[in-house]
Amino acid sequence: MKKSYMLKLAFALVTVAFITACGGGEVASAAQPLKIYAQPSDRTIPTVGYDAQMRIKTSGQPLPDVVTDVAQQAAMGSAVILTVGGKTQWHLDRLPVLLAEAKKYPNFEWVYVYDELCLRMPLDAPCEEKAAVIQAAQLIRAAGFKVLATYFPDTVMHPGFDASILPYLDGIALDVYPSIRISNELYGCSYGNNILENVLRCNVAKLRALGFNGMTGYIWQAFARHAEPLEVSIAHANLQRPVIDAAMRGEYDVQAVMPWGLYIGAIEQQLESDINPLGGTPYEYLVTP
Repeated sequence: MKKSYMLKLAFALVTVAFITACGGGEVASAAQPLKIYAQPSDRTIPTVGYDAQMRIKTSGQPLPDVVTDVAQQAAMGSAVILTVGGKTQWHLDRLPVLLAEAKKYPNFEWVYVYDELCLRMPLDAPCEEKAAVIQAAQLIRAAGFKVLATYFPDTVMHPGFDASILPYLDGIALDVYPSIRISNELYGCSYGNNILENVLRCNVAKLRALGFNGMTGYIWQAFARHAEPLEVSIAHANLQRPVIDAAMRGEYDVQAVMPWGLYIGAIEQQLESDINPLGGTPYEYLVTP
């Protein structure tokens, strides 16, 4: 699986670079995207058909020592995205030792450095973590790994978006959640009647227009919310289903996809009590690739 994962990723990235260099306007994905599985923090769910695994961890979760942490992540599969484990200064200070340990394993290529980058309000406020993330990205690349981060779509679409971080990122995934921070304000960009498709494609188009030629990813909502009636959560799932299907067919300029919240760990459930994972429920089929 590791060889297949790397070949697929290389092909997707080369295609993006080629089309961009040829001035083809909006970049089109030439192949089905990589499927990433977000594993809960406290166990590993058996998976079939996914290209890589990634462990969900939050800043409020105590972490084991670095050797144990990296070994546990490496054991998830033959291709694993290394998770830093949080976004506090403590997590970033721990990064050099984490990277040194990760270099002992053959199944790490990417490092997930920061979750929901520049998540600030108001949206035009300075990105406080910018300097730390750039420093971390430089360390990750120097260690021979690629840098992955996530953004919420309204952060990217805002006119005050700070694009100066983009050259330090090799992959950007977008959290397109119908229940959280979805806005119709797309500044004149539209692709159709489905707001989730518009949000995803307009965000990617803006990133490309700003010169980002790396891997883009689509993360969708695989959970319901306790604060919403069940019928609302199901309506949201039905709204994003055609977007998932189109992304999986390679119709969008995304090279990786991941459902978030199918299963989460006990600590994450405690910290984010509004989340109701749909894994193992009758609605799981609506949110799986």
